[in-house]
Amino acid sequence: MKRILQSKVFLSLFILVLFSKTSLCFGESLLSLQNVINWSCIGFKVVGPCFKSTPPYVGVKIRYWAPVILGETVKNPGDSVIDEFGSIVKSMTQEATTSLMSQMTGLAVPMTSGSIETGLDGSNLQFNEVHLYKFPFVDLFNAKLPMSCGSVSASPAPIIYLSELDALEWRTGFFEILSPKSAISSSLGPICATLKGHSRNLCMGYWGPVYPRRGFLTHHSEVVGAAANVYRAVSLSSLADLSFHKVLSPITFYPDADKDRIQLLFPHPSGCFDIGENPAWWESTKTSFNGKYLFVYWKHQECCVF
Repeated sequence: MKRILQSKVFLSLFILVLFSKTSLCFGESLLSLQNVINWSCIGFKVVGPCFKSTPPYVGVKIRYWAPVILGETVKNPGDSVIDEFGSIVKSMTQEATTSLMSQMTGLAVPMTSGSIETGLDGSNLQFNEVHLYKFPFVDLFNAKLPMSCGSVSASPAPIIYLSELDALEWRTGFFEILSPKSAISSSLGPICATLKGHSRNLCMGYWGPVYPRRGFLTHHSEVVGAAANVYRAVSLSSLADLSFHKVLSPITFYPDADKDRIQLLFPHPSGCFDIGENPAWWESTKTSFNGKYLFVYWKHQECCVF
């Protein structure tokens, strides 16, 4: 009971900090956040009847999308979309990143941007740090559902992943690049846009290959690069495929590039779009003035309700 109470207090403090009155992203109140989230992304639909061999025999098959993660991208390590949360992120990441890199190299490595730390270069090459947080307004979401597949939660803790704490793999993909998935995913890169529905989570459609799951990727659009980095971070945070990455609180579901969706909240709110969707349909006029982006990750849900 004491642990549950501590968890609730921690989550409450997290919400108050993340969505405080001086927030750059959502205005002055939690109510303003509700206005920014596009609840039509739920897309609830009764698909048809379903059956089972024990009573009750007939039910209904439903489908919808559940908001499970807030994912932000920033250009500078320890930065955040929201000023008040930035100090918390920085305090958690600066010392840990320096310590991790020092352990790996034996040297004191300062925390700097990814473009400085690596020698990678190329046309339209991008790098983002990514932070994943548990979506804090599950009750609001549940209130909008006529029926559900049950409780869905990304993680037991508010903070899921900070790429600065996963510095070596997020910046280099040192171990992950050796896996067969990385070789296959990279080879599919030029044709990923044609593989919707057949990617087996190796491709993100028009956004490029999923693997290796690191902060560097090549795309002409900064907005698409941010969205793609968020999906890569969600993918590597799954309990089903943690690989060599350092994750604070692994998510309890397996992300699906072919069915899940993303919504842009900051700097310019959007509707929901499919992972890998052609940027021509959603990316225009969405570029951030400061290189920061905030998204909601919507998990596909489908089940029979009896």
